Amino acid sequence: MVGLCSVILIGVVGPATFATLAMDADVKESVMNDLNRFVERREYYRRVGKAWKRGYLLYGLPGTGKSSLIAAMANYLNFDIYDLELADMTNSMLRQLLLDPALFRPGRMDVHINMSYCTPCGFRLLASNYHGITQHERFEDIDDLIGKVEITPRR
Repeated sequence: MVGLCSVILIGVVGPATFATLAMDADVKESVMNDLNRFVERREYYRRVGKAWKRGYLLYGLPGTGKSSLIAAMANYLNFDIYDLELADMTNSMLRQLLLDPALFRPGRMDVHINMSYCTPCGFRLLASNYHGITQHERFEDIDDLIGKVEITPRR
């Protein structure tokens, strides 16, 4: 416990991988390419004396896969995850904890990802992951419905 913030090492969590993540395939590929480039540039950052860090701002409704994407990224890179419980912290306490007020300036996040509603491709991946169903006579009807309603992958 640090002040009003508890920090817990979660480690690499759960089975979430990019292969099982129900999100747009182009966005998924873009994130993986970005992560690869980030890892490949570690020595460059050390050589020029810059902090080796990458900031991702994930936003979207509950159930759209933000936590799953974090787990998939950690599994992909074999990185640990730290969970910061920030509910009782003020902005000034958070700034003190992280020691770098520049992190909160506009434009400081490197990648912004809107975790949106479920797509037909995402639904089919979920059906395959959870139920082993890769073909079904109703998939076309479901694709049409998903185009008309807004539903999150969790629902």
